[in-house]
Amino acid sequence: MYYFVQIYSNSEVVLEAEIILEKLMLYFNVINYSELAQKIGVAQQNISKWKSRNSVSAIKIKCRELGIYNEIFGDSFNTFTQTGANSQQIKNQNNTGNGAGAFNYANDPKTQIDNNLNIDDDLIPLFQALSIVAKALNKKDKLKEKLENLISDLPKL
Repeated sequence: MYYFVQIYSNSEVVLEAEIILEKLMLYFNVINYSELAQKIGVAQQNISKWKSRNSVSAIKIKCRELGIYNEIFGDSFNTFTQTGANSQQIKNQNNTGNGAGAFNYANDPKTQIDNNLNIDDDLIPLFQALSIVAKALNKKDKLKEKLENLISDLPKL
């Protein structure tokens, strides 16, 4: 299972290309754009331009050329939507490719441990998506704070 996340906050769209590039980095098990560029056979400047221009179509074309389009973008999407001033759209992408373990929580040992924590299966994809976005935006502390507030407010809901 893979997660493709797009966040809307006050009519601002988090760069979709940036999240797809993060997904590619996980797929190829690299840690920076320079290494990713080598893996996919482009100049590092191309990747920087894709990110800055939010060039999702260019990334899709490259993924098709590499034969990994389905592994990165997948065929089927289920959508979770929260409305309001800060709406979120989280697309849960089912995928069976050999994505080098990118977002594949069934096979990694840490998740096997996490599965023993008695977390509802319906919530795991949401927590993972939140974690992915918070990490990509360097806002893990903010997410933790919001979750702690939610926990304290939950009995009032």
